[in-house]
Amino acid sequence: MRVLEVKRLKKIYSWMSSHYKRLIIRVFDSFLPLGGELDLKGYVVLRGYIPEGINLEEKDELEKFLLSDRYILDIFQSYIGSKTFEYSELWEAPSSSSSGVWHHDSVGHRVKVFVSLSDASDNLGTQIIPNTHKMCYQDYNHTRLKVSKKNEAEAQLITMNRRDVLIFDTNAIHRGVYGKRTRIVHQFELCTGLKGKMLPGHIGVRSD
Repeated sequence: MRVLEVKRLKKIYSWMSSHYKRLIIRVFDSFLPLGGELDLKGYVVLRGYIPEGINLEEKDELEKFLLSDRYILDIFQSYIGSKTFEYSELWEAPSSSSSGVWHHDSVGHRVKVFVSLSDASDNLGTQIIPNTHKMCYQDYNHTRLKVSKKNEAEAQLITMNRRDVLIFDTNAIHRGVYGKRTRIVHQFELCTGLKGKMLPGHIGVRSD
């Protein structure tokens, strides 16, 4: 098969794949409540929210607390209509990552929760551009974005100390800010389970 034919087939596949993802995302997201505190800016920061009695290293104990706390549950249910984590992992931030580029996560509206196990380091954390969680994208295959100087100036850098909680919609434009000092977080994700099953690949990982 000639090179030009291969490229053309890849282009057609990419177009079909993006349209399929967009259809699934638009249909399922149309049924979400998308209200409450999380809808105000697309993220909520809870400083020192995890009680000292909760062992941060025990994922099951931490998960039980998050899914029983009335305030956090209200954020989840008011926005995503779910109180079940679809995915979780202990994540140690590398010194650099492809997520250091402005992007959305290619799954539409989904709630991600970071619980910090380490203390903040200057200028390291997660940057989020407020109110971009309401955006509708045309391309769900190539999610790395160029943002305007105005939007970049509005971006909020969220640094986290141990026991802080960050809750945000990964449909918002965001990026990680990395450096030599290690950041360690428990990461949890909520979405509608059926949407996750119908989208190709692991809901927690999206290739560019």
